Amino acid sequence: MKSATLELSKTDDIRLIIDTIPVMAWSLRSDGVVDFLNQRWTEYAGLTLEQYSADQTGLIHPEDVSRVLEKWQEQRVRGEAYGDEMRIRRADGKYRWFLVRTAPLRDDGGNIVKWYGVSLDIEDRKRMEEQLRRGEEEARRIIDVIPQQIWSGPADGTVDYCNFQWRTQLGTGLESLQGGGWQQMLHPDDKARVLKAWNESVDNGTPYEQEERHLCDDGNYRWFLCRGLPLRNADGRIERWYGANTDITEQKRAEQALEEANRRLRILSRRRVQVQEEERRRLARELHDQIGQLLTAAKINLQSGQSLSKDSALNSKLGDTVGILESVLQQVRKISFALRPPVLDDLGLAPALRWMLSEAAKSAGLSAEFTADPRLHHLEAETQTACFRVAVEAVTNAIRHARAHKIVVELCNVDHVIELRVRDDGGGFDVAKVEREAERDRLGLSGMRERIFAVGGKLEIKSAPDKGTEILAQFPITAAPDSLG
Repeated sequence: MKSATLELSKTDDIRLIIDTIPVMAWSLRSDGVVDFLNQRWTEYAGLTLEQYSADQTGLIHPEDVSRVLEKWQEQRVRGEAYGDEMRIRRADGKYRWFLVRTAPLRDDGGNIVKWYGVSLDIEDRKRMEEQLRRGEEEARRIIDVIPQQIWSGPADGTVDYCNFQWRTQLGTGLESLQGGGWQQMLHPDDKARVLKAWNESVDNGTPYEQEERHLCDDGNYRWFLCRGLPLRNADGRIERWYGANTDITEQKRAEQALEEANRRLRILSRRRVQVQEEERRRLARELHDQIGQLLTAAKINLQSGQSLSKDSALNSKLGDTVGILESVLQQVRKISFALRPPVLDDLGLAPALRWMLSEAAKSAGLSAEFTADPRLHHLEAETQTACFRVAVEAVTNAIRHARAHKIVVELCNVDHVIELRVRDDGGGFDVAKVEREAERDRLGLSGMRERIFAVGGKLEIKSAPDKGTEILAQFPITAAPDSLG
C-alpha cells in the first residue's frame, strides 16, 4: 500500500513538473495522434485535449501548414527527431512564433512507441530577428543608393562586398569583383601605383587614400578618390577593411581646364613681359647709343666753340650750356640703365644684382649686403630678367615706402630652384590688406607676381607693421613652355 502511494506521489510530481515548466509539452502515439498536452499547452490554446485532437493542424498558421506537414511526415517516415519553426494561434486568436521539437521513444526492438515534443515560444526572438533583418535591408538600401562606391573585405586586403552603385557603374556582378577581381578595372597606368599603396596600407594597417581611374560599363575610365579604413577589435587586430570611392571625374576635368587656362595665361603673360623687355632694351639702346652720342657730340662742339671764343660772356653761356648737357646726359644714362642695365646682359644676374643694390644703397644712404650662390651659372635670360626686376621692385619699396636702414639680398640655388630673398628692417605693412587693395597697389606686388607667374615661379611675402619685410621669390631654372598649342 505504501509502495503504491509512493508511486502515485512520484507520478503526481512528474505531472506537476510537466505542467509547470515554462514550455508547451505534449506527446503523440506512434501513429502521430496526440494523446497528451500539458497545462501550458491547453492554457495557451484554450482547447482541451479532445478539442485539439479533432483538428491537430487547426492552430497552425495557414501559411505554415503545408510546409510543417510535409517536413513532419518526412521525419516520421525516417523515424528521426523533428524540429521546425511555426506560428501557433493563441486562445485570443493571435499567432506567436514557436520552435517545435519532437523526438521518438523506441522499445527494445527499436520500434517507435511514442513521440514526445516541446514548443518553445520564440516570438521575441523572431521580432528581434525581423527588426535586425529590416535594419540590415535598410542599411543595404542606403549603401546601395548613395552616390559612392562602397566596399569591404577581410583583413588580408581582398574584397568580398561591393555595393550596387559600384557594380552598376562597372556593369558587372559581385562575384567578378570579389577577392582580387576588382583590380582588373584599374587603369593600366595607375595599377602598379595603386596596388603598391594598397598593399602597404594592408601590411601596415594604415588608412588608404589614392586618386585612381576605374573602367566603367561604357568602356571609359573615370577618376575616383578612394579611401579605406581598417576596423580593429578590442585587441587592436584588424578584422575588416571598409572603404568608399568618390567619383571626382568632373573635378579632375575642372582642374585640368584650370591648369590649361593658367598655362595659357602664363604664356600670354610671359609674351607680354618679353615684349616689354624687348621694348625696354630697344629704348635703352636708343637712349644710350643714339641720344647719348648726340648729346655727347653737342657737348664736345660747345666745348670747342668755348675754346675758340674770346667773348667772356659767350663763354660763360656756353659753359652753362655744357653743364646742362652734362646733366641731361647723366639723366639719359640713368634712364637707360634703369630700362635695361648692360651689366645684366653682359655679366649675368648676380653681378647685375650686386651693382643695382650698391647703386641703390649709395643713393639712399643705407647699409646693404649681397650674397650669391657660386653655383648659379647658365641661367635662361628670361629667368634672369624676371629675378632682376623683382629684386629692383623689392629694393625700391624698401627705400621708398619702408624707410629701411638696411637691406639684405640673397641669391641661391635650392633643389634646382633659384631663390631670391630680399629682407629689410623697415616699417613693414599688412600683407593681407595690401593684397585686398590690389587696385591701389603702390608696392608693385601685382607686377612682381605677374613676372614670377609668367616663368612658372612662386612668390611669398612676410611682413607686418614695424616688423620689416621679407620677399621670397622662387624661379625654375628652366622657364615654362611658351606654346599655346
